[in-house]
Amino acid sequence: MKSIPLPNATRRFGAPEKWNHETDGICYSLDIVDQNGFMISGWLPTPGELAKLNAGAPLFLQISGTVHPVVSLAVGYETRGEQGARHCAVCGCVQFDTPSGICCENGHGGAVSK
Repeated sequence: MKSIPLPNATRRFGAPEKWNHETDGICYSLDIVDQNGFMISGWLPTPGELAKLNAGAPLFLQISGTVHPVVSLAVGYETRGEQGARHCAVCGCVQFDTPSGICCENGHGGAVSK
């Protein structure tokens, strides 16, 4: 899965201290929106992951540590279908609603084409 940039993110996480990109793998930054006691991030499956999900494969949540925090998973954006969908004025991708505003999959927030 690929995390997506969020317009109006309240925080951005980087790699943990002592993370070694050569031995631990690449750790990309993660935008989050703080809302109602939750840290919300956005994710899009790759085409291969989407095919697995559509075939009925489960989605697994991995948490580092020994205490499980309260979590929630949701499919929470609206694309408004292809008819009448908002498209990004920068790249042309369909835009969707996020907790922090309108965004396309490339992170261009609020750039709506007419």
